[in-house]
This record gives sequence, C-alpha cells and structure tokens, in this order.
Amino acid sequence: MKKYLFLLVIFAVITMLAACGSDENNGKEETTGNDTNKNQEEQKEVVEDSEQNPEEDQNKQEENSEEQKIYENDSFKDVEVNKSGDKVVVTGKARVFEGVFNYSIISDGEVLKKDTYQTDGAPAWGEFEISFDKELIKEKTTFKLFFLSAKNGTKTDVLEIPLNENLK
Repeated sequence: MKKYLFLLVIFAVITMLAACGSDENNGKEETTGNDTNKNQEEQKEVVEDSEQNPEEDQNKQEENSEEQKIYENDSFKDVEVNKSGDKVVVTGKARVFEGVFNYSIISDGEVLKKDTYQTDGAPAWGEFEISFDKELIKEKTTFKLFFLSAKNGTKTDVLEIPLNENLK
C-alpha cells in the first residue's frame, strides 16, 4: 500500500511539473479568435523583418526629434546622449546577465576610456547613467555599450553610438 501511495504522489508531482512547463502563455492573458490570429501574424512579420535585415536588428535607431536619437538592440534600449555643461551624459536601460555591462569610448581605433557598470540584472531592465568629460570627444569618436559573454568572454550585443553626430 505504501509503494502504491508513493508512486501515486510521484506521478502527481511529475504531472504538475509537466503541466507548468507546457504553459504557452507564460502567465499572459489568454487570447481567443481574431486576437490569436493577429498575434501570430505580428510574430511572423517580426521574424520576417529580422531575417531580412539582421544588421538593422542589431543597431536599431529611432529618431525621437530632429536632434535627439534613441538607440537600442536586444540588451540595451532607450539609450540617449545628451550634453550637460562640460559633460556628456549617456542614459538608458540595460537587460544583461547579473546587471553588469561594459562601455568604451573609442576615437580612430584608440580606446580613450573603458569601464564597467552595474545595474539591475536580467530579466529586469536596469537604468543607467554614464557621464564623462566632453573633452574626450575627438573626430570620429564612438561610444560602445556591450557585455562580455559568460560562456567565452566575447563582446556581445555591441551597441555603437557615434558621438560626433549626437553632440553637434
């Protein structure tokens, strides 16, 4: 009798775990009818767009106004560059492993400054604000945001922002 009860409990636990893992909505509201079809069509369009333009997907740029640009990729979003007196301020949100990412300021192949930043860890979007002296900016200066892969240490999701274009 004890064996039967033990097997029944094990079977119930496995069934519940399997049911939790197969939830397609992952806690989202269920959609029915036309909503489901619309969602499937939207997902297909997004997949098709990213297959056609993979470079565009890596460095998406949206123009917020005539002068202000917003940069984003899979790990960084709402990234803006602003002047504040004699400082340049880069703000945005990051969703990276353990909330740690790197940034560097590069001019004509020379690394002028590099550092790390700590914010909220994934899956949350952690806000960041990085400031540096405006004097660092030379001709063809680029600000790079990226994180290092935990697997092999390579730069991942590099977001390049041309500073000269943003600070005219």
